[in-house]
Amino acid sequence: MLIWAFESVLICPLHYERLCRVCPHCNRSLPYLATNSRSGFCSRCREWLGTSAFATKSKESSKQMIPAAEMAQQIQIIYSIGTLLTYAPDITPIPTHRIFLSNLAECINREARGSINLFADLTGIWSGAIRRLLTGKTKPRLEVLCHLCSRLNISLLDLITGAVKDEVLERQHLILERDTPMPIEITPWGEVEGKLQIASRETPPPSMESVAHRMGHHPPRVKKHFPELCVQIISRYKEHLRSRHPPPKEIRKALRAALKEQPPPSLQRVFRRLGCRDTGYYYYVHYLDLCLAVAERYKEHRNIPFDKDVDRQRLRVALTEEPPPSFSEVARRLGHKREFVHRKFPELSKAVTSRYMYYRTALRKERVERLLQEIREAISHITALGLYASEARVREHVKSHLQHLGRTSLFKQALREVKSEIDIAS
Repeated sequence: MLIWAFESVLICPLHYERLCRVCPHCNRSLPYLATNSRSGFCSRCREWLGTSAFATKSKESSKQMIPAAEMAQQIQIIYSIGTLLTYAPDITPIPTHRIFLSNLAECINREARGSINLFADLTGIWSGAIRRLLTGKTKPRLEVLCHLCSRLNISLLDLITGAVKDEVLERQHLILERDTPMPIEITPWGEVEGKLQIASRETPPPSMESVAHRMGHHPPRVKKHFPELCVQIISRYKEHLRSRHPPPKEIRKALRAALKEQPPPSLQRVFRRLGCRDTGYYYYVHYLDLCLAVAERYKEHRNIPFDKDVDRQRLRVALTEEPPPSFSEVARRLGHKREFVHRKFPELSKAVTSRYMYYRTALRKERVERLLQEIREAISHITALGLYASEARVREHVKSHLQHLGRTSLFKQALREVKSEIDIAS
C-alpha cells in the first residue's frame, strides 16, 4: 500500500509540494498502481511527472506556498499513517470499535480531564461529533482519526490498538452524562443576544460552545443568527489561549537551546518545559522550522545503533572513578536517558547510584564536622572577648571561614549541639 493512496495525504514531506493526481501533459487521472507503472513517469503518456520542466521555483519558495499550519498537520498525518502501515501485519489483537472507544475515552480523561467541550477545543473537532463517536452512533473515518492524532500528537497505532479497558468504558458513559448537562430552563430566543453580549465581556473569556450550551442552544444556530457577537467571543477566547503561552523570544530561546542539548530532548519534553500541557499545536503553527529541527535531531539520536557491550564497559569504568559521578552524569555521557540506561543495565545502574549516594553521605558528614569545629572555635573566640556567643555573632564569625553555611536549620542545629557540649545557655 502506497501512503499517497490515502485521501488524507495531500503533501509530499520530502519536497514540500502538494500531491497532484492529474498528469500535467495528458490531463488524465493518475492511478496509484498500474500494470505498466514506472516511477516518476505517467503510466498513460509516458511523460516525466517532475516539476523541473514546469516550474523554476526553489524548494524553499515552494515550501512557503503551503501554510505552516497545514504543513505541520500533514507531517503528523503522514507519520501516523506510515507507522500504521509499517506495523499493520503484526497488530494483535485486531483493532475493533470497542478498543477505539476505550482509547478515545482515555484520551478525553487524560488530555481534557473528562470534559468533551475542552477536548473539542483542543482537537478542533465539533463536540457533537465527539459525542456521537462515544455513543457509537457514528463510525470513525480515517480523516477524523488523522486529525485527532495530529492534534493529540499520538500515532494511529496508539488510537486503534491495545487492550480494552473496561473501567475506561464505564467512565465513557459518565463523561457523556457529566459533560453535557442541559440547563433546567432553556434561554428564550429573545434573550440570547443579551446573554451573548454579557459573555463577550466575561473574564476569563469563555468558548463559543460553552456559551451556547449553557443557554441550551445549538452552537451553529447561534452563530448563524448572531455572527458578529460570536466572532467577538471566539476572537477573545483565542486571544486568551495565546496569552497563556510564554513570550515568542523565550520560546525561540528554549527551542534553540534544545538544538544544542546532549542528549537531544524530544519535542514534547521541550513543550513541557515551556509549560505546555497539550499537544503543542500552537508551537507547530508559529515555530514550524525550529520544531521540525528539534524533532529531526531527536529522531536521529534515537536511530543511533545501541552497542550494549560498549555502554556496559563505560558503566564499569564509571564505578572506578574518583570522585564518583552521579547516575544522571553517567547517563548523559552515554547519550541516553536515565530510564533507558536503568532498563538496560539495572544492576550496574544501582551500583553507580549507591556509590554516588555513599559519597554524598560521606561528604555531607565531613561538611557537618567542619561546621561544628568552626562553631566551637567561634564560640571560644567570642567568649574570650567577654561577649555573649549569640547566634548572630557566631554566624558572622563562621561565615568568614566557611563561605557556604548551608541551610539555616542545619546551622541552628549544629549551634545547639555545640552549646550543649560546652554547657552554654542558648
